[in-house]
Amino acid sequence: MKRIDFIFVILCLTGSFLWGQNHDEDWFFDEAEKAIEKENYEYAISILEDGRRAYPGSYRIIEKIGDLYFDKDLYSLALETYREGELLEPDKGSILYKVGSTLGRLNENDQAIEYYERLLDSEKYHK
Repeated sequence: MKRIDFIFVILCLTGSFLWGQNHDEDWFFDEAEKAIEKENYEYAISILEDGRRAYPGSYRIIEKIGDLYFDKDLYSLALETYREGELLEPDKGSILYKVGSTLGRLNENDQAIEYYERLLDSEKYHK
C-alpha cells in the first residue's frame, strides 16, 4: 500500500510540474512585454529565449528578441536574430527593413541598400 501511495505522489508532482510548463506562444510574448514595461530587459530576453526553444518556428518571438537587442544597441545580436526571422519569413517587409536598418547601424551600407531594394520590390511591403 505504501508503494502505491509513493507512486501516486510522484505522478502528481511530475504531472503538475509538466502541466505548469505548458505555455502557449502568447504567454511568452505577453510575459516579455510585462518585463519590458518594468524595464527588466534581461528577464524579457530570458522569457523570449524560453519561448524560442518551445516554439522554434515563431517569427513573432524571434522578431521581438531582435527588437530588444536593437533597442539596446546590440546590433550584432539583433542582426543574428533578425536573420533567423528572415529564414522563417524571407519576404516579410518588416524583417527586410529591420535587417537593413541593423546593417546600416553596423556600417554595412552596401548590404543595407540591398535589403532596402528587396523591401521596395517586396509584395508584402505594398499590401
